[in-house]
Amino acid sequence: MTALHELPFLGFDLETTGINAREDRIVTAALVREVPTKTPHHWDWLINPGIDIPEAATAVHGITTEHARLGLDPAEVLDELTGLLTKWMAHGLPVVAMNASYDLTMLEAENTRHGVTTLAARLAPNPVGPVIDPFVLDKKVDTYRRGGRKLVDLATHYGVTLSNAHTAGADAYAGLQVAREILAANPSLHRLSVGGLHHAQVAWRAEQMTSLRRYFDRKGTEHDGCCGGWPVHGGCCAPATPARDLERALW
Repeated sequence: MTALHELPFLGFDLETTGINAREDRIVTAALVREVPTKTPHHWDWLINPGIDIPEAATAVHGITTEHARLGLDPAEVLDELTGLLTKWMAHGLPVVAMNASYDLTMLEAENTRHGVTTLAARLAPNPVGPVIDPFVLDKKVDTYRRGGRKLVDLATHYGVTLSNAHTAGADAYAGLQVAREILAANPSLHRLSVGGLHHAQVAWRAEQMTSLRRYFDRKGTEHDGCCGGWPVHGGCCAPATPARDLERALW
C-alpha cells in the first residue's frame, strides 16, 4: 500500500478580502496537483470580488481593489474550481489545505452567493473529502510546541521553502509539502488510510476547538463558540477581530 505522504495530492488555497469565511470574498484561488516524481501542475485565478478590498488585506496578499477589478467573473471561476475539487475528491484523492475549514467554508459560501452548485451538493451523498489539513495535523502531533502555527511558521519548522508567502499558488504548494513532511515524520499516522486520516482529523479538530474555546473562556475573550466543524464549518471559529488586527490574523 502506498504511504500517505507518497500519494498524489491536490493543494488548495484562497486569498480573500478578510477573515470572515461567510461574509468576505475570494480574490485569488489556486490549485496545485502534485504526483511524486512528476512536475506539479498549477491552476491560478484572479477574481473580481465585487467589493473593495480593505487596505489591511491588500497589505497581506498584495492585491488592490483596482487590480482585482481586472479579474474574472466569480461564478465562472467558482464553477471551474469546484468542479476540479469534486473530480479529485470523487476519486478518493486527498485535497490539502492549510486551515481547510476556512477555505472550504469560504468556497461554499461564495458558491451559494453566486448560484453555483456547491462542493457538498456535487459530492452528495458522500461528505466533502478526503481532506488533509497541515494545521490540524501539526496541532495533533506536536500539541505543546511554542510559537506561531501559521503556514510561514510551519514551513520554517518542517524545512519547507515558502517563497512569495500569501500568494495562493505558493501557499497551496507549501501547504502540500508541509503535509508530506508531517505524514512522513510520524509513524503513528502511517497505519491510517486516506479515509481514516480524514475521519481522524474531524475528531482532532473538534478537540482542538474545544480546547480553544476553554482558553478564550478562561481569558474572558469574546468568541463565537469556536465550532469544531471540519472540513466545512458553520461559523468563523475565532474571536471577534478588530480591524487593526486584520493583517496579523489573515492566513
